[in-house]
Amino acid sequence: MPNMPQITEFTESQIEALHSCPWCHSQSTEYLFSESGFPYVQCRNCTLIYLQKRVREENLEMVYTDSYHVAADGAWVRRTAEKRLNLFGKLPPRARIHEDGAGTGAFVAVCRSRGFECTGNDLGIGSIQIANEMFGVDLVHGPVEAVGLEPRSIDAFACFNLLSHVYCPWEYLANISKLLAPTGVLLLRTGDRSGHFRNLRWGNWSAPEHVFHYTDSVLKGMASAANLIIERTIPAFDSDYPYFLHNYSNTPGSSLSKKLARRVSSYSVLIWNLLKLPKDDVFVMARRK
Repeated sequence: MPNMPQITEFTESQIEALHSCPWCHSQSTEYLFSESGFPYVQCRNCTLIYLQKRVREENLEMVYTDSYHVAADGAWVRRTAEKRLNLFGKLPPRARIHEDGAGTGAFVAVCRSRGFECTGNDLGIGSIQIANEMFGVDLVHGPVEAVGLEPRSIDAFACFNLLSHVYCPWEYLANISKLLAPTGVLLLRTGDRSGHFRNLRWGNWSAPEHVFHYTDSVLKGMASAANLIIERTIPAFDSDYPYFLHNYSNTPGSSLSKKLARRVSSYSVLIWNLLKLPKDDVFVMARRK
């Protein structure tokens, strides 16, 4: 994860303060913590967690700089993309698939290799370059609106780790709903701050890029308002939870203790996945009502 800027790196005019919940408009909130100087609060009414102070949307280029986009291991991201595609289940032979926030382009490349018609877009120039160099994929630079997708034309819409970045997620989901074919399906990956996960890893929630964090009830409410119904929620197999020795194992070094920590951390995640236990990141599958 790239280093996020501190709130002191922005001018007052580049920051906006929210005085009520942007989803339900309640002014009753609970302060949680501050990260990089940005305060997270939770709405007492709808349970949405959001940055009470955040970078104005028009200044996001200061957050998503060139250093934000880092090339990952090609083999690993491709294997992950294949597993993510499998979560859709059986799709029509020539299904029309689109990925918003396509990043390295691995998911788009895997979809095309299986014979699907797939497109993708991303806001980062760095990602566009990585996708082309790593997988030979040409992504559209810009938001999903720049792709020119027709209403009801998409059989499968994917967005992974994107919803926490979107400034109006309820509008975003409504737009996706309009793009989906009558039997189309949406697969998204996002954090889950329901229950005890709300208190997990405070200070490591990636402010200011993550302006929202969701609970199960908030996601269901936003989906319903967007004419979507959530069919199932799946623990994210590609999450590092339960983070056992995770921080220590990721620090530089090749000592025996570091190697052992990495092995233990890896096996703890594997066991958690095999047991299909809850995670703080989830895949959410939704369809039009």
